Amino acid sequence: MSFLFCRPSEIWSYSATVTTSAGATDADYTDDWITDARQGRPARSTSGTVTWSLAFSSAEVGLVTVCNCNASVDATIGGGVSTTVLAGALDEDGVRVNGFALVGPASITGLTVAFSANPTAVVLGELIGAKVRTLARGIRVVDTRVTYEIYGSEPGAEFASMNSYDKGMQSRVITATTLQTKTQRDLLRGWFTGQRGFSKPGLIVPDSTVNDAWVVWFRNFSYAQVGPDVFEVTTTFQEIPRKRWP
Repeated sequence: MSFLFCRPSEIWSYSATVTTSAGATDADYTDDWITDARQGRPARSTSGTVTWSLAFSSAEVGLVTVCNCNASVDATIGGGVSTTVLAGALDEDGVRVNGFALVGPASITGLTVAFSANPTAVVLGELIGAKVRTLARGIRVVDTRVTYEIYGSEPGAEFASMNSYDKGMQSRVITATTLQTKTQRDLLRGWFTGQRGFSKPGLIVPDSTVNDAWVVWFRNFSYAQVGPDVFEVTTTFQEIPRKRWP
């Protein structure tokens, strides 16, 4: 079990151009929306079979994530690396978690993502290809807490009756305090300061043995030196809500 993360400055797919190389994208959608760092603005195919191709400058990719996707079939990843991203599990609210796959780190210039015979048209919020890092937890974890937030109308806020629909979104927040070296601390601080006003999301995999990647904002960062080259670092990550697609 490892805590994996991808910093926004090392998510190379954010700079990619996208084309449809098999199947077709619905005319009301744009291919580049699956690389615009906004998983709530997806591309949608016209059928259950489609391949999108990404091109970007040569960069190291060690993790590929299929984000905010409605597909119940696995995604086949090609291009500079070859792997399969298993479809994320369907949560109780009808929204899938984000599936991911680790690959042998390689310097590549593109990726393809293919879906075949999905029961409905494929909706894909974001395809992330990035350099992957491991959060060094040091010798102890002082505190780790996960909370959930629901995005929707509060009961009784508008009407006395139950709402007839919901926005299909929830958000998880994880707070952890770990022991880090100065180098490790500075990697995290660089991520925190490099989000550009929350316009560049990052990605975490809290447990590498579970097929569940979170696209996140890095909300809070603090530290205190507790020994020679040892810092107690507290971080808070907030998941960007995934949406239920029609």
